[in-house]
Amino acid sequence: MKINQLKAGIILSYLLIFSNTIIGILLTPFMLRTLGQSQYGLYQLIGAFVGYMTVLDFGLGNAVIRYVAQYRHQKDRKSESNFLAMTLIMYSTISILAVVIGIILYFNLDNIFAKTFTTIELGQAKIMFTILLINLVISLLGNAFNAIINAYEKFVFNRGFTLFRLVFRVLLLILLLKMGCNAISIVVLDTAINIFTILANIYVCKKYLRITIKLIKFDKKLLVEVFKYSIFIFLNMIFDQLIWRVPPTIIGIKMSTIAVAIFSVGMQFSALFMQFSTAISGVFLPKVTKMVIAGESNKALTDFMIRVGRLQGIILLYIYIAFVILGRQFIFLWVGDGYKEAWITALMVMTGLLIPLMENAGLSILQAMKKHQFYVITYLIICTFNVITTIFIIDYTGISGATMMTMLGLFVGHGVFINWYYHCKIGLDMLRFFKELFNGIFPVSIISGVIMYFITGYMQINSWIMFIIGGVIFTLIYFSNMWFFGTNKYEKNLVAEPIKNIYRRRNGR
Repeated sequence: MKINQLKAGIILSYLLIFSNTIIGILLTPFMLRTLGQSQYGLYQLIGAFVGYMTVLDFGLGNAVIRYVAQYRHQKDRKSESNFLAMTLIMYSTISILAVVIGIILYFNLDNIFAKTFTTIELGQAKIMFTILLINLVISLLGNAFNAIINAYEKFVFNRGFTLFRLVFRVLLLILLLKMGCNAISIVVLDTAINIFTILANIYVCKKYLRITIKLIKFDKKLLVEVFKYSIFIFLNMIFDQLIWRVPPTIIGIKMSTIAVAIFSVGMQFSALFMQFSTAISGVFLPKVTKMVIAGESNKALTDFMIRVGRLQGIILLYIYIAFVILGRQFIFLWVGDGYKEAWITALMVMTGLLIPLMENAGLSILQAMKKHQFYVITYLIICTFNVITTIFIIDYTGISGATMMTMLGLFVGHGVFINWYYHCKIGLDMLRFFKELFNGIFPVSIISGVIMYFITGYMQINSWIMFIIGGVIFTLIYFSNMWFFGTNKYEKNLVAEPIKNIYRRRNGR
């Protein structure tokens, strides 16, 4: 059943990403037209600004997944109940801190955005900030229940409900925009849906998982242990904010809300790129935790990382090469000629992310081992480099300069230093990892891309029909080549076995 949950979780994750992608493709131009560039940029910017405070989770969500998975493995319901009670106390304290910080920021919005926001935009920004702050506080209190569901590996409910919520939000969002509502209405909608989601998670935890939350004693030793574990995840969350949310804020302060809109369109592709990777690795922290607790060898952990990395590589390289060849035409058809820089923005960030995303199962291994400190310190350096250089370079290079610094930081920091740590300090065989990763997948991807590049030379992709034809041709070239020349027996079986099972069922075997 657990294996089924994992497989179903991965399938639903990809279905969710596919739905997100299609909805984003259809919805973004509609939002740009109905809201306008200024309102859309304002919505993205204030969302990013409030998003900084999501770091106040302090890494407790990951800690809940890790420790609940441990208690489940040990069949220790009493310790689990006590741990969760302590966690809710900590989340309550964090929520109070979030309110205090939010109030301080609220009264400084005029000073921060006075040069680039109009008086009307500042007034709307304050209203949106207040609503999103309420949303954040509610989310912090509800994070523990979502983490519990993940720790119990109930991925079918978690991903399935997320998919339902996505479709429900889109329908209501279209209705609001058709009625002429502005960006404020969107954040109200998001807050209401978030409250509904948290209540559903609480119900599942109580009704179906039979979770009990009871403070038996406030275990100071456990608190210190959780703090040591979560502090570096917390720092990593800060660094994620610095990489992904500071650049649009700098652009908003030094340029305009329209520039933020252009940058945000490009970053949507980078976000989708990351989602395709985490669809696989995101379900494995409980499994890896059990492997580590059970004393699995570094060879077994390396084998696990290779299996996950190759699967991620097949998907990520398909998306990356398709975007290199067809991405510019897609953005032109999608949102118009005024978003040329969005393609460059997305392409540079995706280039920097390519290797790190193929390796992100390694981060789950580090977290399970409680040895993720070096990873976080490295990202501190990456983020510091990114923020400082963006501030100075953006006046000369505009949007593309900010993303260039992000790409270089990711490529050097993760590609060199993190891999050194995996290999030399943790004991994962990264030489074998890259050998297995490059074996078949990379050559086939490059050859498929070259073939498609020459084909596009004879095609004029100036309409959606021609774009779809080009996408279908590349998909057939890529996956047929990958099936015959790139994949191994294990990967072929992942596709072949479900098909065989369906055939057996239909024939009564």
